[in-house]
Amino acid sequence: MDTSFRPKQFREDHPWPEECGINSLFRFYKIDSDRIKYLEHFFIDRKLYHPCPSQFNDPFECALNFSLPEEPERVHNIRLHLIKRFRQKGYKEIEAEEIASNNMKDPKHFREILRDSTKQTFDEMRICSFTTQKDNLLFWSHYADSHKGFCVEFDATKKPISVAFKVQYKNKFPEVIYPDSNDASLFIPVLVNSEV
Repeated sequence: MDTSFRPKQFREDHPWPEECGINSLFRFYKIDSDRIKYLEHFFIDRKLYHPCPSQFNDPFECALNFSLPEEPERVHNIRLHLIKRFRQKGYKEIEAEEIASNNMKDPKHFREILRDSTKQTFDEMRICSFTTQKDNLLFWSHYADSHKGFCVEFDATKKPISVAFKVQYKNKFPEVIYPDSNDASLFIPVLVNSEV
């Protein structure tokens, strides 16, 4: 598989199943009337539902941690990125430069712009979570409706499951980097969960 879009550190922190010697991943389901359409899509249409982060029950999943850059090169790159975005929205070059400069003058306002822009991007993502533990009692209790649901095994040697990223558990959320990178590093905030 092509790993060129995954920088070395990202590959080490978030390997694919085969890189960990994992052949199967599991997902727990509950059976209730609110989820019948998802189960029909899964078993009949062979489609796997991917919820948005706003649908997760853990408020720490996909939490965004921002800080304003202080390095002149990063600030310059952000300014260029904002100009590019405003140009894509149809503004003329001089207008885009002025809007970008005005947005970056007030650190509080600028932080809000970054947070809103990134949050919008993350809110549009779809994520499907798996586990390597089919016999975890907590998962059976929580995700399978107190053991009344079921667990499905997925072949982690075949796409698309074979390119599932491993999640890390940390006590500090990763910093959101803006502008977006062109590689898998963009996904780091959704691949780190709270240890607590």
